[in-house]
Amino acid sequence: MSFANSLSSGRATLTGGWYRFERVPFRGLLLQQLASEQGSVEKTIVFSSKEIEKATESFGLDKVLGHCGQGTMYKGILDDGMLVAVKNSKVVDGDKLEEFVNEVVILSQINHRNIVKILGCC
Repeated sequence: MSFANSLSSGRATLTGGWYRFERVPFRGLLLQQLASEQGSVEKTIVFSSKEIEKATESFGLDKVLGHCGQGTMYKGILDDGMLVAVKNSKVVDGDKLEEFVNEVVILSQINHRNIVKILGCC
């Protein structure tokens, strides 16, 4: 499972963020939580794994922005030219699932100049 971390220190230099995950139960729970918090999941785009891999050039080493306790951050560029941060996270076990989902929901709602806006998930 992986997701993009939308936090950046100092000024936000990236224009977007992603949450990426591959396990269907996690995805369903997250989208359900986003819908209840936002009233609609339309604000959160669901990207394909291929789109994320293309944006990050298959998570190339030259695209690594940094590492944190929860995963690795990558620079990516969408087909429309938008610069994004992609976080490939460590696997979230069942005990951390609720914490993971809450973090995604909270970060998708934050609007602050030092925090990169989450665009969607996969």
